[in-house]
Amino acid sequence: MILCLFASPYALSSFKATDRMSAIVVSYQNTSLVQDFTAQLLYGAIAGKGTLPVSVEPKFRYRQGIHTAGGWRLKYSIPEEVQACSQKLLSIDTMVQNAIKLQTMPGCQILAARNGVVFFKKEYGHIRYDDMADTVKTQHIYDLASITKIAAAVPSMMLMYDRDQIELRDRLGEHLPELKGSDKERITMIDLLTHQARLQPFIGFYLRTMEPLDSSKPLLSGTRTPLHTIRLGQRSWLNNQRRFKDGYYAGSEDSIHRLQIADNLYIINSYRDTIFNGIRDSKLLAKKQYRYSDLGFIMLTDIIERLGEQPMEEYVAQHFYNQLGATTLGYLPMKSFPQGRIVPTANDTIFRKQWLQGYVHDESAAMMGGVSGHAGLFGNANDLAKLMQMYLNMGMYGGERYIREKTLEEFISRPFARQGNHRGIGFDKTELTPGPNDLMGKYASKNSFGHTGFTGTMVWMDPASGLLFVFLSNRVSPDATNNKLITTKLRARIYEILADALKP
Repeated sequence: MILCLFASPYALSSFKATDRMSAIVVSYQNTSLVQDFTAQLLYGAIAGKGTLPVSVEPKFRYRQGIHTAGGWRLKYSIPEEVQACSQKLLSIDTMVQNAIKLQTMPGCQILAARNGVVFFKKEYGHIRYDDMADTVKTQHIYDLASITKIAAAVPSMMLMYDRDQIELRDRLGEHLPELKGSDKERITMIDLLTHQARLQPFIGFYLRTMEPLDSSKPLLSGTRTPLHTIRLGQRSWLNNQRRFKDGYYAGSEDSIHRLQIADNLYIINSYRDTIFNGIRDSKLLAKKQYRYSDLGFIMLTDIIERLGEQPMEEYVAQHFYNQLGATTLGYLPMKSFPQGRIVPTANDTIFRKQWLQGYVHDESAAMMGGVSGHAGLFGNANDLAKLMQMYLNMGMYGGERYIREKTLEEFISRPFARQGNHRGIGFDKTELTPGPNDLMGKYASKNSFGHTGFTGTMVWMDPASGLLFVFLSNRVSPDATNNKLITTKLRARIYEILADALKP
């Protein structure tokens, strides 16, 4: 037990059992600011250097005190502590508020830290386009989409690499015997993680569970027709009159439908195997080059669970999130939090035909029970920042080592830059040749790394400046056709303001 006294030190004389307390913090004043910094001292964000200015009874002597170390965890302070110009940061408010008015996204969480000190942390807008909806708060939880790759799959791979359970030159067939005899057997781990394994970019597994009402009409069309008006892609249109195939789904849980993918909708237990087999049997691309794909990270789910000897959601929680104190970070959020705390992601009018709140937006991840290496993770900006700061600390956080420094250096490098692939091992990187298409703009160094998510999320870290940037939104609310966040490059523009504010 630690006693935190928000009053004069003379009040210590009122306590009779102080010898039973592990420590005492005298904070002098009862204000929200003092409470905030007292909490930061307790969890090691700031150092404890104070001593008593007076003597109180024989037990507590003048200049008595315990010195503690700081800098173990994220510290929350003002911009000036990290030499950031507060005036330059004001334009972020205007930029984000204008974006919300233009319906770029209903709201968002933004966090920025430098060298472990959070100097910008704000929430904007509402959880839906509705003034009556809840305003976005720190505790709200977002669907992180493909950030799952670097927040769940990649740290698992790095830890297993440290433990000699995998090598980057291992072939998939060594860990997934089901691939033997297929053209996926000889794909290396490093090619998979750098998106040059020749895998198809996407397979619409959810579409394979549907059929047209009129069997003489195709489910999909390459052009828009009176019957095919739902656009899925540049040359893909979906039949308006369709239904689920028999046997795949049930409205309530039963012995063969236990994987919940939405409210009152469960999929057959074996469909996860169907997805794996579909990837195994898919056609490889002709040329080995960078081509972003979710499929490899879906297969990593099985590797992580087999080597870790437990479900993936338990493995990452045990080895990372729980120790980091990242309490909102994890899969299947409704097992731990009330649904109202989770931001509604999108109105799925095509597949699940309901608002998705607490269920992963990605269809394939949903059909795997909500847990996959490519999507399914939820969390808020504050907790995601803890994991990302561990990366910037080269594997250390809170005085504990999670990943070897040498491993992190290897994973955030560009192993195939000479072949024209700008990616790190799992991580996204800036383009090899800076230009108008670069994801992060002019202020991100070539050593910076991060990832984006389809739902409107982004994390980016730069070891050169010590800058950590987290942006969470539900830009796909109400539907995924809203590309304003991408076309306006809002996230990159905010990152540029943050980086510019740090310049001398």
